[in-house]
Amino acid sequence: MDTSKKAAQLILQNGGETYRAEDTCRRICMSCGAVKVDVLSVTTGIVLSVEFDDPDSDVNHFHTTVARVPFRITDLKAIEKTNEISRELSAGTISVEKANKEFDIMLKELEEPPKPSFTKKCCSALGPGFASAFFSLVFGGGVHEFFVSFIAAWLTSYLSHMWGEHLRLYTFINTFLSSIISACLCMLFTAVYPALGYNFVIIGVIMPLVPGIAITNAVRDTMNGDLVSGSVRLIEALLIAIAIAAGFGFIMGFAMQFGII
Repeated sequence: MDTSKKAAQLILQNGGETYRAEDTCRRICMSCGAVKVDVLSVTTGIVLSVEFDDPDSDVNHFHTTVARVPFRITDLKAIEKTNEISRELSAGTISVEKANKEFDIMLKELEEPPKPSFTKKCCSALGPGFASAFFSLVFGGGVHEFFVSFIAAWLTSYLSHMWGEHLRLYTFINTFLSSIISACLCMLFTAVYPALGYNFVIIGVIMPLVPGIAITNAVRDTMNGDLVSGSVRLIEALLIAIAIAAGFGFIMGFAMQFGII
């Protein structure tokens, strides 16, 4: 029961869907001899109730536990690893003790994430950099916009990794700060090179900040009947979108006042 709770907690904290967390809980408990499993999962917590058969009594035993999900990140690799361990446990290829140990290690890494090296942070920032650069081309930018979008997104992502090592900020604040930094870099390059198509650069830099996974999970949870989780995820996505608009709008307003754009 404790193992299934940890598995669901890991799925939710790493950005997984609520139905996936509930299904994982149910499968693990049933494979361990449970008669009935009732689980309620929302984006911020899990309530799990399990009924076990008692051969020495006419009355079955009920056990209930609650787990809080204090924060959420996006780590698809961790979700895949959790699913893999859960499938192996349900199939009986690994023991409950081993699965529980693996989940404890993963939860500890979430609470106290290891500090990445300088090289790893630089490499991690390449993804948003290239994504922004190619999006600027897709929306009509040229070579100059390509390189400026890459530099702005790369620096923003790198700085986000830097402050993420010391501060665990809410997604809204983190996105707002990233938007301000991206907008400042875009306006700086525009001031240095006035012929730059800043519209294409801004569009490209915004794209990695758009909450695509949150919107997708909100739609999937809603279509699956999890209206509470779907509504919460949708509100979260809207708040992130507001943070992006506020950050860029704030800096672009200053840039217009000083005649940069």
